Amino acid sequence: LLKRLFDKGIKSKIIDDHNIIYIADRRNKISKGDFDYVSLVPLDSILTGVSNNGLKYKLSNEPLVKYSSRGISNELVSDVSSIYISDGDALIILSKD
Repeated sequence: LLKRLFDKGIKSKIIDDHNIIYIADRRNKISKGDFDYVSLVPLDSILTGVSNNGLKYKLSNEPLVKYSSRGISNELVSDVSSIYISDGDALIILSKD
Protein backbone atom coordinates (compact mmCIF):
# COMPACT_ATOMS: atom_id res chain seq x y z
CA LEU A 1 0.00 0.00 0.00
CA LEU A 2 2.74 2.50 0.90
CA LYS A 3 4.61 1.78 -2.35
CA ARG A 4 1.47 2.11 -4.44
CA LEU A 5 0.72 5.52 -2.91
CA PHE A 6 4.36 6.60 -3.23
CA ASP A 7 4.36 5.71 -6.95
CA LYS A 8 1.36 8.05 -7.35
CA GLY A 9 3.25 10.87 -5.62
CA ILE A 10 1.36 10.53 -2.33
CA LYS A 11 3.56 10.46 0.78
CA SER A 12 2.06 8.35 3.53
CA LYS A 13 3.08 6.66 6.78
CA ILE A 14 2.00 3.76 8.95
CA ILE A 15 2.12 4.81 12.61
CA ASP A 16 1.51 2.83 15.79
CA ASP A 17 2.60 3.24 19.42
CA HIS A 18 6.14 1.97 18.74
CA ASN A 19 6.91 2.51 15.03
CA ILE A 20 6.67 4.82 12.04
CA ILE A 21 7.03 3.24 8.59
CA TYR A 22 7.34 5.11 5.29
CA ILE A 23 8.97 4.98 1.86
CA ALA A 24 12.43 6.54 1.77
CA ASP A 25 13.27 9.49 -0.45
CA ARG A 26 16.73 9.85 -2.00
CA ARG A 27 17.70 12.17 0.91
CA ASN A 28 16.15 11.49 4.32
CA LYS A 29 16.55 13.53 7.51
CA ILE A 30 15.47 11.67 10.62
CA SER A 31 14.75 13.33 13.96
CA LYS A 32 15.46 10.94 16.81
CA GLY A 33 12.62 12.10 19.07
CA ASP A 34 11.39 9.08 21.05
CA PHE A 35 12.94 6.55 18.66
CA ASP A 36 16.04 4.46 19.33
CA TYR A 37 16.46 2.53 16.07
CA VAL A 38 16.05 2.93 12.33
CA SER A 39 15.85 0.16 9.74
CA LEU A 40 16.31 0.57 6.01
CA VAL A 41 14.49 -2.26 4.22
CA PRO A 42 15.04 -2.57 0.45
CA LEU A 43 11.88 -3.02 -1.64
CA ASP A 44 13.97 -3.56 -4.79
CA SER A 45 16.47 -6.38 -5.15
CA ILE A 46 19.31 -3.94 -4.41
CA LEU A 47 19.76 -0.38 -3.18
CA THR A 48 22.87 1.35 -4.45
CA GLY A 49 24.91 4.22 -3.08
CA VAL A 50 23.56 4.01 0.48
CA SER A 51 25.21 6.36 2.97
CA ASN A 52 24.25 7.58 6.43
CA ASN A 53 25.23 10.04 9.15
CA GLY A 54 24.32 10.00 12.84
CA LEU A 55 23.84 6.23 13.07
CA LYS A 56 25.93 3.74 15.04
CA TYR A 57 26.75 1.57 12.01
CA LYS A 58 27.93 3.78 9.18
CA LEU A 59 27.46 3.17 5.48
CA SER A 60 29.36 5.08 2.83
CA ASN A 61 28.12 4.70 -0.77
CA GLU A 62 27.43 1.00 -0.25
CA PRO A 63 24.84 -1.45 -1.64
CA LEU A 64 22.06 -2.99 0.45
CA VAL A 65 20.54 -6.24 -0.78
CA LYS A 66 16.91 -7.26 -0.27
CA TYR A 67 16.41 -9.87 2.51
CA SER A 68 19.79 -9.09 4.09
CA SER A 69 19.96 -8.12 7.77
CA ARG A 70 22.33 -5.28 6.93
CA GLY A 71 20.57 -1.98 7.49
CA ILE A 72 18.24 -3.42 10.13
CA SER A 73 17.99 -1.94 13.66
CA ASN A 74 20.72 0.66 13.33
CA GLU A 75 20.97 2.80 16.45
CA LEU A 76 20.16 6.51 16.21
CA VAL A 77 23.11 8.19 17.99
CA SER A 78 22.42 11.82 16.97
CA ASP A 79 19.38 14.01 17.45
CA VAL A 80 19.20 14.37 13.65
CA SER A 81 20.47 11.64 11.32
CA SER A 82 20.55 11.31 7.54
CA ILE A 83 20.16 8.43 5.09
CA TYR A 84 21.01 8.83 1.40
CA ILE A 85 20.10 6.39 -1.40
CA SER A 86 21.40 6.76 -4.96
CA ASP A 87 19.04 4.22 -6.53
CA GLY A 88 16.25 1.88 -5.45
CA ASP A 89 13.18 2.01 -3.24
CA ALA A 90 13.16 1.17 0.47
CA LEU A 91 11.12 1.41 3.65
CA ILE A 92 12.37 3.40 6.60
CA ILE A 93 11.18 2.01 9.92
CA LEU A 94 11.66 4.11 13.05
CA SER A 95 11.32 1.99 16.18
CA LYS A 96 11.19 2.58 19.92
CA ASP A 97 12.08 -1.05 20.69
